[in-house]
Amino acid sequence: MVETLIITIIQSFMGDSNIFDTKTNILLHNIRCPTLGDFRWYVDNFIMMVMTRADCKENFWKERFIAGLPPVFATKVREKLTTLYNENLQELTYGRIISVIKNTALEICNNMKLERQIKKQKESGIKELGNFCAQYGYEGLTPPSRKNKQKIQKSFKRNKPFKSFRYKKRKFTLKKIFLIFLGLKKIVLKIYL
Repeated sequence: MVETLIITIIQSFMGDSNIFDTKTNILLHNIRCPTLGDFRWYVDNFIMMVMTRADCKENFWKERFIAGLPPVFATKVREKLTTLYNENLQELTYGRIISVIKNTALEICNNMKLERQIKKQKESGIKELGNFCAQYGYEGLTPPSRKNKQKIQKSFKRNKPFKSFRYKKRKFTLKKIFLIFLGLKKIVLKIYL
């Protein structure tokens, strides 16, 4: 009795559920995760909209969830899912898919950190080797400096010789002088051409 009352109240506020399903269908097809920084927002909104549908456990929506990720990252997630679960999305829950996505993102972050550390160690190794070689009289290995890089200047030839153009100022001459007497005042008008 109480459940039916609650359901009728919800339906009176919400209206027809088919209209809501079509709106969520449009939103689900257009939602994307532009960067991994927006992943939490993407998960919250996608899961909220999918779980309101009757067909929320279909493989299509799980594949759509993965396809909404950034393209290169989505391919890495698909590869990881195929190695772990043999592409059987029916058995997977959204929670497992999200955990695979998080693990893949953390692996990528760790790889990027390791690459940065290797690059720093390589630069410091060249400096250390340079000092070692200098101690025994060998020429040290120095990486090319970007600050002291010599710039090659190309000669620039003009097709026409450079001329400085100066505009001549107009000289005004006094053509006519009109004298107009108005009462006690005298006004002189000068016309320049």
